[in-house]
Amino acid sequence: MLVNACELALLVLLLVGAGFDLFVFRLPNWLTLATALAATLLIVARGTGLTDLAWHLGFAALVFGIGLILFRLNMFGGGDVKWLAALAIWIGPNLDFVRFFLMMGIAGGVLAAIVLVIRRLRPGYGSEGTRTNLPYGVAIAVAGLEFWLRKGAIAGTIAGLLAG
Repeated sequence: MLVNACELALLVLLLVGAGFDLFVFRLPNWLTLATALAATLLIVARGTGLTDLAWHLGFAALVFGIGLILFRLNMFGGGDVKWLAALAIWIGPNLDFVRFFLMMGIAGGVLAAIVLVIRRLRPGYGSEGTRTNLPYGVAIAVAGLEFWLRKGAIAGTIAGLLAG
């Protein structure tokens, strides 16, 4: 029951995060904390042990550290870095994170093209003084949704119901 609640929470958090970044250009701290908390509860509920939890949290710390460097180089926003680290707790140190990162990059490229079109139609979209924002939380959410659909127990149940 707790596993299903955590997975549903992730789905809602991904959708809310994408919406926030798309319209407000911010990923609030409560979103990051809720994502990290739900991931931690999921790992505990699955009963895989403290070692597994430690690996996931350590990996999230590594992702956060790399993200801080990218933030300092103005390549990522602070909210993006924090949310990526929280999602790294979900995914863990495995090849799924590589797939997540590739999906995020592809979604980010498509997002950039769409935002260019939007800015032609609505010139002030994303502008903040001399800076122009890209709501990259949308790309993060798309990659997270792909992970959720592929790995989540609820998504598997839904797919089974649709196929059968």
